[in-house]
Amino acid sequence: MTHAGSSLCSWHGPLQLAQHGAEKSCLAEAIAQRSVPKGPQVGFRPRRTVFAILACGVCSAGVARCRARERLGRRVGFCRRLAQESPRHGGDLPFGSEQLDKFAKAKDVEAARLVYEQMLPEIQGYSDSIKRVVVNTMIKACSDSGDARSGEEFYDSLQTLRLQPNSKTYGKLIEAAAKSGNIAVAESWMNKLSTAMDPDRVHFSTMIDACAKKGDVARAHGWFAKMIDSVGLSDPKSDTAALSAVIEVYAQQGDPLQATHWLDWGCARRIAPDVVTFTNVLTAYSRKGDLSGAESSLQQMVSLSLKPTMVTYSSLIDACAKVGDAEKAESWFRKCLDQGLEPDITHYRAVLDAHVQSQNLGHAEHWLSVISSTGLQLGLIGNTVMVKAYAKAGDMDRVERLLGDMQRTSVECDDVLIGTVISGYADLGQTVAAERWFRQLRHRTVKGYTTLLKGYGKSVPRLTEHAVDLIKEMLAEGIRPNPVTLKTLERVLGRSRATQLCADLGIDSP
Repeated sequence: MTHAGSSLCSWHGPLQLAQHGAEKSCLAEAIAQRSVPKGPQVGFRPRRTVFAILACGVCSAGVARCRARERLGRRVGFCRRLAQESPRHGGDLPFGSEQLDKFAKAKDVEAARLVYEQMLPEIQGYSDSIKRVVVNTMIKACSDSGDARSGEEFYDSLQTLRLQPNSKTYGKLIEAAAKSGNIAVAESWMNKLSTAMDPDRVHFSTMIDACAKKGDVARAHGWFAKMIDSVGLSDPKSDTAALSAVIEVYAQQGDPLQATHWLDWGCARRIAPDVVTFTNVLTAYSRKGDLSGAESSLQQMVSLSLKPTMVTYSSLIDACAKVGDAEKAESWFRKCLDQGLEPDITHYRAVLDAHVQSQNLGHAEHWLSVISSTGLQLGLIGNTVMVKAYAKAGDMDRVERLLGDMQRTSVECDDVLIGTVISGYADLGQTVAAERWFRQLRHRTVKGYTTLLKGYGKSVPRLTEHAVDLIKEMLAEGIRPNPVTLKTLERVLGRSRATQLCADLGIDSP
């Protein structure tokens, strides 16, 4: 019997997987660890071993990504056991189908591709329906990962294998394009499907949902109308999902008028709204800052015996925060607790934001202690809310303490939070601290420069030369001053000098 290592290395598949120097030696050494018992009853199957290696993820990211030889050795040891213990599929499906399906479900396109390429010679002897299942599984992997381009590549494989695509093929291609945000490509696949066969409501729902997520109201409406014309309104669950997707567009836009219009439109056609539908309507009111409308939507939901979710309550508490009604925010928070729901940090932050918006820092700090007692982490968003509140109050000592707490808990500042800190120091004319934070910005923008410039104007005395240097630095970075920057510059330097500086630098006068 030929040695396992030499047999495998002589086979074309592993050679393709181990072409690159160190990878080749690493793989060869690992494979050499596989001992094959001698005897006529044991046969070595290189293809099975390769599929087993793939199943363990050795090839899914390339052998080069295996950081340690010992780790690779352990994987190959497991592969050996899998190869010896895994039976073939009894002829129903080609060997490797389970591994292919595994990687497809894991959205690992590259690993699935490697399995697929090794399966190609073997699937030739199977029926067209089996071959189509294999190719569709690859298209599914591409779809679930939003890789529309690779999905098209495997669609072409159907043509190579002389196979006709079916409804699932087109459905996954539409989904892949939709997930990648390419509505035009999704529509082109939908048109191809319509030419070959009748689309079902799942296809239409995918298009409606894709358009909704892109905020394309007209297209979402158009596909909704086409669904009604094509398949009617006979599937309550799908019809409700499609209606909710359309209303979600208006929820994201903060347009409760259109959201309620489509809710009424659906009810008139006996499309039963569900919790998601009403939550989307409520969110539309919340984003507009209409607390009364949001509460009305909740009452309507409850009247239909629909149970609000944490997402529903989150939108409602957000509405309270927008109008600065901290008392109602806490009331609705307690209500969701009474319902047996478990709020997460987003709900705690919404109540915190309501206290900040009502300019009651005492209550906000109390709520901070409540959050701390739960063991939840405030996170970047919550810390930004408090930094903004302290900065607005001119309490930069508390800002710095909070920033220190963030550092200790490994919460990294972003440019939005840093900009808030710069603004707080600039308003106080504390330019040294403002400059220190300005230098920590990852991406300096015209807004950041303008904020620091404002600080130079509020400093006593005004730091005119610093302002001149800052404008020059700004131009050197390729950032052009906007009208707000120029007006701020005028307040720092005075109109005459600001006009002359702009002329010297070749920029518009304030």
